Amino acid sequence: MLKEIFIINKGGIGLFYQNFETTGRKDKDLVSAFLKIFQDLTLEYMNQSLRELQVGTDKVIFVSGEPVSFVLKVNSIMPSNKIETRIALLKDRFLRNYTEQLSQNDTEIKNFDAFEKDIKEVFDIKTKTNRKSSERLHDFLGISVTNANLKKLIESL
Repeated sequence: MLKEIFIINKGGIGLFYQNFETTGRKDKDLVSAFLKIFQDLTLEYMNQSLRELQVGTDKVIFVSGEPVSFVLKVNSIMPSNKIETRIALLKDRFLRNYTEQLSQNDTEIKNFDAFEKDIKEVFDIKTKTNRKSSERLHDFLGISVTNANLKKLIESL
């Protein structure tokens, strides 16, 4: 069962975040940047990409790559080959759907909200998620991000 997913661009900016387990708020951008730095450090100092990390009863799976990386938290009883197949399918769908936004270095998170449907389909998630990534950011910052570019927003803070 997929519990949480981050899709992070090569600059460490979170393009998509969804928690399928709880409705608690996290600082998506801070966590995304930390995960990207963590991946880069393991590559630099261990000469290999971090692929998996056991955290309690869950696994955190890292799929590094260009132009985006995926970080997923899943139940540790889910077989690795099943996870890898689903992640590959997700990555293909994401790149197919958002190539233009990625080539333009678009970090407007509302442009990626629709990807939740693909995630639910690939991981067979039946629960209804009532908040989109851009809406969660609105909740966190307390401002409307409907027409705001996240990069410009962060620079202005």
